[in-house]
Amino acid sequence: MRAWTGWALRGAVCLLGFAGIAYGKVYLPDNGRTLDALARKVVLGESFPLPVLEAAIADGAPDRQSCDLGRLRSLTILRAQRADEIVTANNLERMDAAILDLGQVAERLLACSPRESFGWLMLYWSETRRNGLSEAAISALSRSYAFGPREAWVAIRRNAMAIGVLRHLPEGLQQQALSEFAALLEMQFTVQLAATLAMAPSDVQARLYGVAASASESARIRFSFALRARGMPTRELGLPIQPWRPWRMD
Repeated sequence: MRAWTGWALRGAVCLLGFAGIAYGKVYLPDNGRTLDALARKVVLGESFPLPVLEAAIADGAPDRQSCDLGRLRSLTILRAQRADEIVTANNLERMDAAILDLGQVAERLLACSPRESFGWLMLYWSETRRNGLSEAAISALSRSYAFGPREAWVAIRRNAMAIGVLRHLPEGLQQQALSEFAALLEMQFTVQLAATLAMAPSDVQARLYGVAASASESARIRFSFALRARGMPTRELGLPIQPWRPWRMD
């Protein structure tokens, strides 16, 4: 049980920080449009200090009965980033509250728009952190796949989280996660996928290598660079043995 809980935690740390671009000079948001712009920057990989996130979340809170979807999406993204920052800092005093808060805004978003794939993903993560890999958590992950199978910005975050607990997912969800890994590989998310593979248990790594070996040669070549940067073997990718390819590794 501890193993997959640890994976859920590590998946969250990767959630919005894979691209991890430092954002030095920022301005506090003062209206909904600025809130949305900040959320878009987070999706693109920029990171912000906690005080900036806290101010944005406080200033952007909609009325209790509002179904302002744009604002609710932005708040869900920013609260996910805040939870990520708190988890990364291992701030135990604030961690539970941040995760609960994320779950609540995800539920509110879904109440207004039940087909929000990212909302279901955040509900999945919040549920696993609070109650483990429950039926409710698996249902939320399944709905995230159902409602957003081709949303790349959601998929790259979801895939790391799903692969981390792959052994414990139903067979259907396992196959969806592996197919998603293959699709993201062709879309050139090689750095993120190399990180996902490197953190996986050996038996899951073997499955991921098997998926990667069926990718196009250009995708496998790009992936080999990312794996080599992490000191991971690349022979399993099935690339032709050519001595002038320095990324080739046993």
